[in-house]
Amino acid sequence: MSAASQWNDKLAMDIVKSFNNINIIPSNITLGEKEFVAANLLKAHDRVNMYLDTIKNDYDICVIDCPPSLGLFSLNALVASDYILIPTHLEKYAIDGIKDLFKTVQTIKKVNSKIKILGILPVMVDKRYKLHKQLKSEMKNRFQNLKVWKKCRSIREAIWKLNKNFPADEKYRLSDQMIRAARSVTANIAEGYGRYHYQENIQFCRQGRGSLYELIDHILVARECNYINQEQSEKLLKEIELAIRLMNGYIKYLKSQKEKT
Repeated sequence: MSAASQWNDKLAMDIVKSFNNINIIPSNITLGEKEFVAANLLKAHDRVNMYLDTIKNDYDICVIDCPPSLGLFSLNALVASDYILIPTHLEKYAIDGIKDLFKTVQTIKKVNSKIKILGILPVMVDKRYKLHKQLKSEMKNRFQNLKVWKKCRSIREAIWKLNKNFPADEKYRLSDQMIRAARSVTANIAEGYGRYHYQENIQFCRQGRGSLYELIDHILVARECNYINQEQSEKLLKEIELAIRLMNGYIKYLKSQKEKT
């Protein structure tokens, strides 16, 4: 008997209910107990993928309902999937879990490059709660729409272009420091936004603001070393000062929203 036939026979045994061209393979509470045992199997992370690969041509869509954890069985589902739909409660710890899931997906892409996040689905939303309304609203938006992020992105691009003309011996010194600082600003704004928690967002924005001040010092050093001229220096400093004002305004807004919750 071929391996494919064995898998198909096993599938027929597992299906306990079929209706309207839908087959269901249910789980039960004992599955969690078997996760430790399954971890010792050969290619443990790829078992579901191997299972589905033999019958994928028989179905249009396969939906895998995963537990709210990142254990072996959830990793199996990620390795086997093309898309992920993330249901979540609009609560702080649930949102923090999404952040961990995003990191896991980046790791999974090393073995499953086709996987994509289809979206986030808020569940059990109570519109009476301000926190629920606020988190749902923020999830619809994107950090790329923030004025402060747009301004800091333009600074990041200007710094990168400027450093192309720096001496080669500064590649791993001043050039690297400037580029890292510029990238740190936008990265901190993005990560803070993705926390869906006002205080944590404020903290990341403060770190981004610190990187802006670090950039000011690097630009002054570049001017002193005659790597840039006076006009370039003044233009960049004005842009950074504007970005700092925007950052301060954004932090002030976050503080005011925090006080309302």
